[in-house]
Order: sequence, then structure tokens, then C-alpha cells
Amino acid sequence: MIRSSVLITHVGRTTERDALPQAADYLATLEGVETVIVFGIVHDPIHLSARSPDPRIHVGDVLREVFEDVGSADGHHDSAGGEIPLGIFADYTADSEQLLDIVEPVITERLIVKLGLADSSTG
Repeated sequence: MIRSSVLITHVGRTTERDALPQAADYLATLEGVETVIVFGIVHDPIHLSARSPDPRIHVGDVLREVFEDVGSADGHHDSAGGEIPLGIFADYTADSEQLLDIVEPVITERLIVKLGLADSSTG
């Protein structure tokens, strides 16, 4: 999903934690994209990776403030990461797609609200 110059996406379920920062680095090179937040389920927890050269957005603060009540996140102005335990949802289903259908809208909506993108839909 792209709103304004912010791209938010997921990689699904993976065993490769390094896939998230690699995806974020790659997606940050796309034309018109200033801020990238990628998340995915790595084993049991949800991991997040963010990149942003935009001086108006401190991605470390964004991730920490958005997810401090459910997990941990921190980072710098232009690079950040985080982890959210799945808790009861880890045992809810073995179906990765069904699990993503549950967590994806929650994570995305929290980020949209924090970044003030609720009314700027472009994709």
C-alpha cells in the first residue's frame, strides 16, 4: 500500500529475518517513495523494518510509539526495527495466509493513523 510517499507492505511468513531490512532497503529506492515500513512473521513474532530519509519522519520514534503497547521497537531517524509477539494468535492457526489476514490490517491501520495518512489514499 502506498499513501503519499509512504509504502507499507509485508513479506508474509519467512524464516529469513534479514529479508525484511533487505526488502525495506530495496523498496526505498522506488521513485516517489520516501518512507518504507515492511513487516512479516519470522518464526512466531512479527518483525518490522523501516527506512526513511524524509527529515519529517523519525522512523525509530514512529515504530516505538505505534507498537510500544504490544511489542518493542526502536531505531534512528532513517532506520528502525521492531518485534511484536503474536501471543495467542501464534496458536490460532497454522495457516500463514489466515494469520496475515488477521494481523496485516491492524499493523497497517496503526501506522496509517500515526503517520497521518488516513485521508491521503493513492494506492
